Formats: sequence, C-alpha cells, structure tokens
Amino acid sequence: VDFAGSEVEFSALAAATDGVDIGASRGYQYVPSVGAAIAVMHNVADVAGQRVEALRLSARTIARIFMGDISQWSDPAIAADNPGLELPEEPITVVYRSGQSGSTGRVYQYVAHGAPDVFEPWSARNQLPTSAPIIQLDHKPLFAPQTLALNGSDQIAQFVASPVGQWSIAYDEFGYAVTYGAPAAWIQNASGSWVLPHAANISAALESATLRADLSQ
Repeated sequence: VDFAGSEVEFSALAAATDGVDIGASRGYQYVPSVGAAIAVMHNVADVAGQRVEALRLSARTIARIFMGDISQWSDPAIAADNPGLELPEEPITVVYRSGQSGSTGRVYQYVAHGAPDVFEPWSARNQLPTSAPIIQLDHKPLFAPQTLALNGSDQIAQFVASPVGQWSIAYDEFGYAVTYGAPAAWIQNASGSWVLPHAANISAALESATLRADLSQ
C-alpha cells in the first residue's frame, strides 16, 4: 500500500514478522496523524454491587493483570491502589484484540516496562517475543487465566460497557471508551499522580516526546 496507519512503528512491525523488512525495497516515511491515548477500560462493581467508575491502577498492577499474574478483583495489589474500596472475589476477564494490533503492541511494551521481572518469564512461557512488540496474542489464550478475544475497537468497548462484560478489563483508544460509556482507569504516572487519558494529558506527553531521526517516537 502507499499509505497505512498503526500505533506501532513500521520498523518494529517488520522485526515482529520474522525480521523481514517489507519496506526496505521502497523506503518509507513516518507522518504523525493522530495524538491519542490508550485507555484501560473496566467493568467492575464493589462488594455492595455499586459500579466502580473511578478505579486506580498503578503501572505494575496493570502489567500483572494483563499477564494474568493478578487474576482476581480482590487481589491485594488492586486494594493497595484503591484505599477504602472493597472489591469482590471475582475472576478478571482480560479482553484483548484478536489478530494483529498496534494497540496490543503498545500495551505490552507498557507491560514490559511496568513489571520486567514478571514479563520476562511470562513471555518465555508463552513463547512471545521480547525484542519486538507483541502485536498478536491469538493462539496464546492461556497468557492469563480468563481471556476473551474480540475483533476491533468497537466490539471491545461495547462488550466492556455492557452488563455481559462485568468483571472484564481491556485496552482501547480512549475515544471508544467515551463513546460507549466504558469507565477508564486512573493510571499512576511516573511522578506518582493519578491521571486519565484526557486531551490535556495527551498534549503534555507529546510536548515532552523526543523523535528519532526517522520521525518515530
């Protein structure tokens, strides 16, 4: 194709496809198009049955959830992120994108940084790459105890927002969470603040970003 879009760099995608650089013969140039953020969406209720709208999750907690190291909503790590909030002992359903996805690649790069001590044995156990983005989790359904693959951002956001999606957690671009009414978690950033993926925070991140010579970030 002449034009394509992805959240993951083209060079990284080539590295993830058996090292075949499919752009080497023609060359390519990055053109930034959209500044957006991936949200961690959830559908969880407290022990009283009230839907939780403001859930806090640290980077390490998120990483451990998406690797299946944390599999219950009552886990002490989630409780430590949310003082005063009591969640029931319900299994966490990790919803992920079927097929190849730049969002999957970005999330698992974040996971790798959030809990490297858990990530390395987890990736080895599931025969997943560590030198290139993990852009596909299909055929690895046991990467977490309870998982569900859905095709496309709309399907994921709709599922998480719906009653049948209770006790699920997923990743998707924040606009889909807003459109379908799926609560997004407050994430603890490097400075220790709890933030949502709002436009002002996206802008702050972009303003401090550095670009490589090929214009990838």
